[in-house]
Amino acid sequence: SKKPAKLRQAGARPSTIFFRLIFLVGLGALGFAIYLVLQPPAQIPAGIQPMTVPEAAQWASFLQAASKSSGGAWQGDENLINRFLAASVRLQPIENPYGIKAGFKRCYLDLVDGRVDFTMQVELQGRSVYLRVALAPETVGGKLGVRVVDAALGQLPIPGPLANYLLPLWNPCFDSLENVLAVFKNAKSAEVTSKRVVVRWPDASSR
Repeated sequence: SKKPAKLRQAGARPSTIFFRLIFLVGLGALGFAIYLVLQPPAQIPAGIQPMTVPEAAQWASFLQAASKSSGGAWQGDENLINRFLAASVRLQPIENPYGIKAGFKRCYLDLVDGRVDFTMQVELQGRSVYLRVALAPETVGGKLGVRVVDAALGQLPIPGPLANYLLPLWNPCFDSLENVLAVFKNAKSAEVTSKRVVVRWPDASSR
């Protein structure tokens, strides 16, 4: 006589249920993260009037003169800097082989006590996505540097350690300002308040 067939236990194994649950939770978290990335920040500045070409050139000349003078200093408020950015940053559409329509729209900053919030607005499939990085000035070895405080993709917060790895996302804006940013390489310190940025260069004896 044949032996009776083993009856299969009804239902899935506990390990299978666990992995399915993890997959569903991960999928939900990914969906929520994408939702946050697509959300605009709480405050978006209205249209910024760009500087004229002569105004932007004059502004850059003032900055150059301050950096070359002994103990020179320069200061600018949020509106002034954003007007310069609007006139100076010219970004090309993102080229990709997948047919995704993406391009850069503008860069602007917000001054907060102790840091600068630098935002790049990107058009993705006809929708605006805002990438923000918070940079704090710090002096190391008598030279001005910056520290990444944190970042955000839309309304998705990115902590400082991880934001450091995402910094290349803002390179299109930074690269277009290469000549201006180079002026700050020899600066010794910078102070940021909600009203203005003040940058100072060392005097001749300490250079």
